[in-house]
Amino acid sequence: MARSVQNVQGLDQLLANLQALPKELASRNGGIVRRALMKAAKVVQAEAQQRAPEDLGVLKKNIVTVRDRNPRRVGATERYAIAVRKRKMKYGQNRSNVRKGRVGKVYEAEGSAFYWRFIEFGTGARRNRAGANRGPVQARLFMRPAFEARKQEALTTFVSETGKGIQLAVRKMKKGRVR
Repeated sequence: MARSVQNVQGLDQLLANLQALPKELASRNGGIVRRALMKAAKVVQAEAQQRAPEDLGVLKKNIVTVRDRNPRRVGATERYAIAVRKRKMKYGQNRSNVRKGRVGKVYEAEGSAFYWRFIEFGTGARRNRAGANRGPVQARLFMRPAFEARKQEALTTFVSETGKGIQLAVRKMKKGRVR
């Protein structure tokens, strides 16, 4: 699978402001950075959904933004990815699922878009049952061009959302509402 990592440089003042915030405010459920990264990832996700080939709508519905559960293994504090949802999923732990007794149980996602890899990366030469060569399926990129087209907009969204979050945090600190 193709991976692309975007390193952000030149945000020293922003990082200094984030580090100056009280730990309770900055780290609660990922804090400011988590919300800003999610909004930036949604920009790229929308573009990927728009560029995905038209089929029965299953592929477009299954392009999602996913939060990494263990970002520290790659040296990050928060990490999001744009991915195609897997076929089998587990119910998450939230109030509704706990109440219904289905936390941790596996269910089939609506439709399956397992074939997205064949569209994105193409295939090698294929043969039919009679052994005749059918030729390779040509790659029709949609994920990578979506990232390339929207990476600057995503970065701008991240910076502006982080700035808004810092301003909100400063206002809360001045009013003494930091928990």
